[in-house]
Amino acid sequence: MILQQSFPRSAVLWILLIQVLVFLPHFNNVPIWLSVLYFSCLLWRWGVYQGRWDYPASWVKIILMLAAFISVFASYQTVTGGKGGVALLLIAFAYKTLEMKERRDAYMVIMLAYFVVASAFLYQKSFFAAAYLILCTGLISAALVTLNRLPKKTVDFEGLLRGYKILLQSIPLMIFLFIFFPQLPPMFQINLGADEAKTGLSDTMSPGSISNLTQSNELAFRVKFKGQRPIQQKLYWRAQVFERFDGITWKVSDKKKSTLKHQDVFPLAVYEMQSNTVESYEEENTNDTLPYEIVAYEIYQEASDQFMLFTLATAWSMSREIHLNTDYSLSRDKKIDKLFYYQVESNLSLPRDKELSELSRTLNLTIPIYGNEKAKAHAEKLRRESATDQEFMGKVLQNYRSNKFEYTLQPPKLGANPVDEFLFDTRKGFCEHYASSFVYLMRAGGVPARIVAGYMGGEYNANGDYLLVHQFDAHAWTEVWFPDTGWYRVDPTAWVAPDRINRGIEQSLSAGERILSGNILAARRYNALTNIRLQMDYLNMQWDKWVLGYDEDMQQQVLSKLLGKVTAERIAIFMLLCFVFVVLTTALTLYLKDLMRVRDPLDRLYLKMQKKLKTKKFVRAASETPTQFAERVFENDKELGKSLSEFTRRYVRLKYEREGQREERLRQMKEMRFLLKQC
Repeated sequence: MILQQSFPRSAVLWILLIQVLVFLPHFNNVPIWLSVLYFSCLLWRWGVYQGRWDYPASWVKIILMLAAFISVFASYQTVTGGKGGVALLLIAFAYKTLEMKERRDAYMVIMLAYFVVASAFLYQKSFFAAAYLILCTGLISAALVTLNRLPKKTVDFEGLLRGYKILLQSIPLMIFLFIFFPQLPPMFQINLGADEAKTGLSDTMSPGSISNLTQSNELAFRVKFKGQRPIQQKLYWRAQVFERFDGITWKVSDKKKSTLKHQDVFPLAVYEMQSNTVESYEEENTNDTLPYEIVAYEIYQEASDQFMLFTLATAWSMSREIHLNTDYSLSRDKKIDKLFYYQVESNLSLPRDKELSELSRTLNLTIPIYGNEKAKAHAEKLRRESATDQEFMGKVLQNYRSNKFEYTLQPPKLGANPVDEFLFDTRKGFCEHYASSFVYLMRAGGVPARIVAGYMGGEYNANGDYLLVHQFDAHAWTEVWFPDTGWYRVDPTAWVAPDRINRGIEQSLSAGERILSGNILAARRYNALTNIRLQMDYLNMQWDKWVLGYDEDMQQQVLSKLLGKVTAERIAIFMLLCFVFVVLTTALTLYLKDLMRVRDPLDRLYLKMQKKLKTKKFVRAASETPTQFAERVFENDKELGKSLSEFTRRYVRLKYEREGQREERLRQMKEMRFLLKQC
């Protein structure tokens, strides 16, 4: 069967265009060989469309299918599941287009296109990705409309308009169901990121692990403060606390992975904050200064495939799924595999662990027995020269400044004794180098110390009054324990690159260095795009909050605002009223559309004839054709029927026969108007 006799050639053009557009969101998530195979099939199909090539033979199709299964299995170690399934879907989509001959083949390709669009949401969830995929859905619908229209050799733009019209008509129903349909938990989940590492912090830290993140433009989280935002120097976002050191790598202690109730760790924060407010503290304080610097904020954390949460110092949350760890970090009871929203409060000035347990003291004084001997000797020398722990710490910090250490994104690689090599040889490093060496020296001098990893600062977005914290904001600092203060934050990086703390990472780098140097497409690199980029991120934040974050709790809040008390009866009545409103609106729209319809001048002329005959008691029945009506009038009134018969003959000829020249048509209509006057 010849293709153009089976369905419109214009439908083939739409399908090929759709094939290209719906594949683009998958491009970065599939192997190169799949992209080459996919577009090779499209080129082959284009050659068939132009009549240059033939359809693939049966044996060729068998080989292609076997090659596809083998390649998918080699790339993903499976042909099912998330990524393997999506890869096979894309291959089937391309193969089916390649062998498309008949109308039923085209229907199947179009149905597959809808599934390909849906599968893209497994990888892309942003507002702009959703808008793009909705446009693709409109094109698919246009192809479906074109497939059911009369064959055309040119591109059918009327079908395109009809396709988007259908899509627009479905949007109100989609919004209605999204808001009111029960937000049920998913029957199954596909975790596409379970088998690969996420960009971001991990539960270990070694030289270079954080500096590598400066080349990542990925968003870590957004944070919105309830009230005044703390100053830049206080925006230390805690994530992990490292207390175990094997000479090269820092790790989270198994002890610190345990969780306790809030009141077990800092009862002062929980009990006093539950019984007092910030206002009551102000009334009690005669010096007009708050004994507790309390900030409240909400965080929208991106998927990290980790349990860790990001907070300021001494934080707590009333959420049941958030736990306080004994190192004052927060964690969730399950991995964060999608956008996670939570509310937190922090007390930035609350002392922590004024009494240190013997286990914690031992853990935070331990260093490997062997290795880094120069650093040990240096710490012991400074310790002997110091009368107090604070004086010893000051000498260690002053050493970084007086010996001209350099803050750099590209520190030299270190060997088996990284602390010695950094302190006495290279003297070039990123924040993890300074934090690691500082904690090592403090422990060697008998002062408990540990490393805290997280993020520093953030980019302010005035559009929504919130902060953006990216992976390149990753930072490591330290905490030192003193009997009179408990755990005390010390950032040795500030002694080498104070601008890192005061102004941000971009202002602290030396000439020739910059973040995202390997990502020329990152919009952050171009200052001219800053306003546009922040506007786009604000739209993404609203999308994340109201669409991706629309869960059962938010649905209850929305329904409560609309209905007051949420009951089954109120929901049923509200949905019924909405249904009646939609029906009435549709009926009114169709009625007004019929009134405003621009009729053919020939039809208007015939309707005018019917209206005139109605005054003479001749009314055309709905079942009568114009010719039958003229015959009935002629039987009752010969003179009137003669004029009507001639009028009708001309009307039928112009209406149903092939349209002639414009001048002839106008002449005929002029004569019909003359006959109308005689009736």
